[in-house]
Amino acid sequence: MPYPEVAPQLVLMAFLQRVVNGGGFIDREYGVGRGRIDLLVRFPYRKPDGSRAVQRRALELKVWRKGQKDPLREGLAQIDDYSRACGKGAGSS
Repeated sequence: MPYPEVAPQLVLMAFLQRVVNGGGFIDREYGVGRGRIDLLVRFPYRKPDGSRAVQRRALELKVWRKGQKDPLREGLAQIDDYSRACGKGAGSS
């Protein structure tokens, strides 16, 4: 099965690794064809009360090619589904 997002995804991961270099994590999903997100960025922090928490941001990377339909709607639906599965509201992870 072709996976056209792999090269842009690896470039984005390299950039994000520099962003989270101080203690964050980048998880790459391998659920090709199963509607999973592409990347999950996790960054631990302390809440104002001193308790530990983890901020999570899901990223869905879509490659838009000439002659094909705009993948935006599909990508947003994937983010919403992932957010709901994690117990968050649509679009918030």
